[in-house]
Amino acid sequence: MIRVIQAETKKQYVERLVNTLGVKQLGDGTFSRVFQHPVYPKVAVKLVAGDPMYLMYVQLCLKYQSNPWLPKIIGTHEVDFDAEDNATLVFMERLRKATKSEVKEAVGILVTSLAGLSADEKKIATRFIDREGEGEESSMWRILARRSTDSHIRQLGSVLSRIRADDVIQRNLMMRGKQLVVVDPVFSEL
Repeated sequence: MIRVIQAETKKQYVERLVNTLGVKQLGDGTFSRVFQHPVYPKVAVKLVAGDPMYLMYVQLCLKYQSNPWLPKIIGTHEVDFDAEDNATLVFMERLRKATKSEVKEAVGILVTSLAGLSADEKKIATRFIDREGEGEESSMWRILARRSTDSHIRQLGSVLSRIRADDVIQRNLMMRGKQLVVVDPVFSEL
C-alpha cells in the first residue's frame, strides 16, 4: 500500500516527526534515519531512502525471522512523498547498541563455529578476528555459509554473502540481550 503525502518532503516529514510530534530520533546513516515508534517502546522505525541493497536485506530478514543473528522485522510501508521522492518505513524490534567487547565476543563465536578450514580460510578468519569483524567481510561470509557447524550462523553467512555485506561495523551491530544482531550490513547500492 502506498500512502501519498502531499506538499511534504522527506526533510519536512522528519522535522514534523521530531519537532511537532516529539518522536525521538535514535540514529541515522547515509541512507536512513531511525526513530522510536511513538506508541510502542519496543519498536524502532527506520526511514530508508535510496538503499535497495538494505531493502533486499530486510526481505531476507523477513524470510529468516527465527535466526537470532538477524533483526526481527515487523513490517514495511512505502511512502511516496512526491513524484520523485519516496522512502520505505521499516518497523523492527528496538535493540541496544553493542559495545566493543560484545562485538569482539560475537566475532569469536562466529569463528569458533567454523570447522575444517583450509590454511587460507584460517588466515582470513584470523584477520577477521584481529579487526573485530572489519575487513575480509565477503570472504568471511562465504566461509561462514560453508563451514559453520551452527545452522543459524551458516544462514547468516549466506544472507550476508548474497547481499555483498560491506558495512558490518560496530555502529551497525546491536544487541538483543546477549545476542549480537546484524542490523544494517550494507553500504553499497545495486
